[in-house]
Parts: sequence; C-alpha cells; structure tokens
Amino acid sequence: MHFAQVVQWKPEQVSGRKVAAHRAADDRGVQPRLLRRCDDPGRIGRGHQITGLVLAEQEDVGVGRRGGVQLDTAVRGQGDVRRRPDQAAVRQVVDTGQIAGLDQATHEVAGDPFQRQIDRRRCAVLALNLLLDFIWGLRVTRALPPADVVITNTVALPVWLRRLKPSAGHVVAVIARMPKGQTRFYGRVDLLLSLSAAVTARIAAENLRLTPRVVPFPLPIDWSLLAAARAAAARTSPLTIGYIGRLNPEKGLALLLGAAARLAARADLPPWRLVLLGPVAIPSGGGGEAWLDALRARFAPILGDRLTILPPEFDPAKLARHYGALDVFCYPSLAEQGETFGVAVAEAMAAGCAPVVSNLACFSELVRDGDTGLVFDHKVPTAEADLADAFARLLNEDVLRRRIAKRAQAHVRRFDYAAVADNVLGQVSRLIAPRP
Repeated sequence: MHFAQVVQWKPEQVSGRKVAAHRAADDRGVQPRLLRRCDDPGRIGRGHQITGLVLAEQEDVGVGRRGGVQLDTAVRGQGDVRRRPDQAAVRQVVDTGQIAGLDQATHEVAGDPFQRQIDRRRCAVLALNLLLDFIWGLRVTRALPPADVVITNTVALPVWLRRLKPSAGHVVAVIARMPKGQTRFYGRVDLLLSLSAAVTARIAAENLRLTPRVVPFPLPIDWSLLAAARAAAARTSPLTIGYIGRLNPEKGLALLLGAAARLAARADLPPWRLVLLGPVAIPSGGGGEAWLDALRARFAPILGDRLTILPPEFDPAKLARHYGALDVFCYPSLAEQGETFGVAVAEAMAAGCAPVVSNLACFSELVRDGDTGLVFDHKVPTAEADLADAFARLLNEDVLRRRIAKRAQAHVRRFDYAAVADNVLGQVSRLIAPRP
C-alpha cells in the first residue's frame, strides 16, 4: 500500500470551470481532475477550503484502492489494472494487501490452489495495513489545517476526526470498497460517497442511521476519450471478445476461457478471437504466473491463435484504443463480496462494446439484461454454457450487438468526469452552505 497524499483546494482560485491545486503533500505536482469542473463556481463560497485525503492507487489496497476522488489523471480507469509505473508515494510500506478486508469467492478448479496462495499473502499483511492506516490517521489529524470539508478514503480517520479536530471541518468519507464493518463507527461522518447501490445497501446493513447521509459516487471515466477511440477504430474481421482487468482467479477467467473453448467447437459462428489484458503478478493483484501458466496449458491447445494475452497498459490513450478494438467485453467476476462498481465495464461500454457480465449486484446499475448488455448467472452449473451462448448471440446477431453497444455507450455517459465532478461539488456545496 501507499501512504496517502493530502491535497488542498482553494475555491477562491476558481477561474471559469477550473479549480487549481493549491498544495500537495509530496513534490509530484498532482493535478486534480475530478474536482476540476463546476458549472456554477459560485456554489462554493469565496474563502472555503476543501481538503482531500487520497490514497495513492494500488491494486487491492481496500477502501482507497482507486484513489477515492481520482485526483491523479495518470492513474484513472481500467478497473483494478492500472498504476502509473513512475508513481511515487510519500512512503511505500508494503507491496500489496487490503485495508478493508478480503474478497471471498468460489473459483474454478484451475484457480483454487493459487487463490489460497494469494489469500494467505493478503492475510499476512492485512493487520499491518490496518495498523498503518490507524497510525497515519493519527498523524494526519495533527497535521490537518483548518478547513470547511475533509474528503477522505481511509478507514480509521473518519471514526474520530470530527471529534478530535473540529477545525478540520465537515468529514466526507469515500466508500470505494465493500464496507467490512467500519461504518458502524462512522456516526460523526457528515456525508458518505458510495460507489454503488450494492455498497449503499451494505452501509445500511451496518449502520442504518447513516442512510440519509449516503449519496452516490460512481467511479468516473473519461467517456469522451473512450468514445473517440471507438470512432477511430477500424472495424475488421475477426470479431473480438475481450477482458481488461486483473488476471486473477476471482475474476472468473477460467469460466471465460471455458466458454471460449465451447465456441471453438462450434461451426456456426463468424471468425472471432479472445483478448485478455491486465497484470498477472500477485503484488499487482494478479493470480501469479503459475496460475496463468496452468490456464494456458489447459486452454491454449483448444483456442490456438484465437487467444491473445497482453500485459497491462498504463497510458490512457493507448488503453482507450484497446477498448475501442473490442466488439464484446466480458467481465465474468465471481467476487460476490469484493466488486463494488465495475469501472472496467463502464469504460468498455463508453468505448462502444457490448458487455456481458456475471449477475453480481454491483453491475446492475450498468448492465440491464437485453438492453445495455447481457447478464449470465455465474453460480449455476450451466454458467460456462450460458456464457458461451451469450457470446454466440452477440457474434451472430450484428443488429443486436450494435444496438446493445449503442445503448450501453449512451447509458454510461453520466459517469464522465465532468458529470461526476459537478455532482461532488454540488454535494459539498450543500454541506457547507449556511443553515437557514
């Protein structure tokens, strides 16, 4: 994990639709992207300060995994895949692990022993991560300057900040991972930014009194960049099915490859291929080379040159082109307790792909079966065959595939940076507005 950055904004510096970064804790000159746009800068009064506490992005670091309010433009998107190679942290402590808890899921036979290895490593650092989060929270409490609002995506700090340092202002907690019990102690938090309806339901189950203070905060995407990549992509044969994300057993990749193997046995389909892109190293959230080698040994003889596995892509424009080259995007995740929103699915939809997803609750806001994508039940014995049938429908029915892709692209436009930024600024403005 990485220690957090502390960034202050001074809205009195607003010029037009831009909010400039006032101060960063490290020397990297982080440029905020999410809180850059505001249709009505006057909504935030002159002299107000907003302090954002943002964990630098790293795979599987729990609540702060994706940087919370997405300040760093170089580390946004691609679900759990991307971390800028030269991303410096205030201090690096451990290489992996989760703050908020472990994702538990059932896995295909090929993934079981490898997932146990991954989980053991996560367990080994979980307690350390929580201790470091607690210590860091205490240090930040002492260091925070007076402000009107503090936005934090850490675990411990929201518990005590309002009580121990009232001068820090209103406390806004970003809940970017499934809560693992911490919201029971968030009674003094003023506002909770919830990643999805699934996360909101979990918060309500843990602390029903927080429900009126929870507002949606979907992870933003660069819709314009992704849509443009689709428009620029040359459509060629064969049709391409793709997955972009961590190459990890909990993502259901054995299920995906099994469905592809079923397609390879069919003679009633147009030419097609399968592309997987993402990190496989365990410190990066992957399942490890041994696990991937086992999958290759099992499926490469069946799929042959139809299967391509690519390393992760960190450049936003190049990544957008990878999305734009896909016709069908599949995210067959098995992580019942871990998935919160599905940003990779949203990015693929923005790039004009027809999505196929497992029926996890977190995808319900993105994919409506038969309308903005296809959904299959990953828990039934026929899951592999059902996924293969969904692929076959989209490969064979051009009109259906294009209609779904068009509706999917329009549906996720509301997750563009500008729209999400305006929503966050509006929520903050209402929070600090004088009471009548």
